Amino acid sequence: KLIVASFHHFKDVVTMVWNEQTGAAQKDIGTTLQEVKSMRVVSRQGSVTEAIDQQQLRAGFDEYTAEYDRRFHQWLAGQLTLEALAREVAEAARPLQACRVDDWSEELKDAVPHLLAGGAPHF
Repeated sequence: KLIVASFHHFKDVVTMVWNEQTGAAQKDIGTTLQEVKSMRVVSRQGSVTEAIDQQQLRAGFDEYTAEYDRRFHQWLAGQLTLEALAREVAEAARPLQACRVDDWSEELKDAVPHLLAGGAPHF
């Protein structure tokens, strides 16, 4: 364990092994988008189906993936520490605190894939 932890290139090996082990469990994004459903609660007794813009959802996923890959490779190359990443994401998420989703601006909604991608490499 000490040798693996001491050498930077072992991070690549661990990542590749993880990707191989979890690859079969991952669904195709197109299939997932077809299965997504959205409901809006209108009262304690009921909800209504909401339309989903699958193109917009796919665009958000693509943004997330690109940002995740960028940050993950920065971390892997030793250019970004997890602590710095956590501070950056926490600062960027600060406007989301104590607000309702209905109050989110378009700019804030556009930032969500980047915020999620910023936290994901930590795990």
